Amino acid sequence: MGLMFSLPVTLGHALIVGLPAALYFRRRGWRHVLAAMAGGFVVGAVPISLFFVYTTLFDGPTTARTLLACLQIAGTAGALGMPGGLAFWLTLRAFGEFR
Repeated sequence: MGLMFSLPVTLGHALIVGLPAALYFRRRGWRHVLAAMAGGFVVGAVPISLFFVYTTLFDGPTTARTLLACLQIAGTAGALGMPGGLAFWLTLRAFGEFR
């Protein structure tokens, strides 16, 4: 049951945010593992950050406490995106993209 909901979200996330990031990195020639992990952080943090900016602007008062909570959640989501960037880099390396 969880796969039915998480698969479309994951595919949309990868295509809307991850693919442009990968194409940008390829165009710039960034091939280091740390660049891939930083890209994974951005890909993980940006969508949830945009969601929280939208909800705080239209749903309630913006206080220092809500902004800190938003930053904490965005940082956690970014940290969860870093292994995805590492896995992407390892996949490219395994298939010989960096030769």
